[in-house]
Amino acid sequence: MTSLTGIWQSGQIVLDGVADWPDGCRVLIEPVSTEGLPGLSEEQWRDSPEAVDERIQWYESLEPLEITAEERDAAAAW
Repeated sequence: MTSLTGIWQSGQIVLDGVADWPDGCRVLIEPVSTEGLPGLSEEQWRDSPEAVDERIQWYESLEPLEITAEERDAAAAW
């Protein structure tokens, strides 16, 4: 059986995926600290119009990814 993650929302656990566990199996539920994880927390995420404009400008500044035929073939073979 594989482990799954999820969130506690409105008094229920909402899984991030589908559990293929048999009915009646025992589970262990414990909170996971997100402190120290890479990226921004919800509190740090800026969603003002200015911040959205900055992200759009950054995205539009990216160069297109060019993949050679050899790289495409290697990825397909993999």
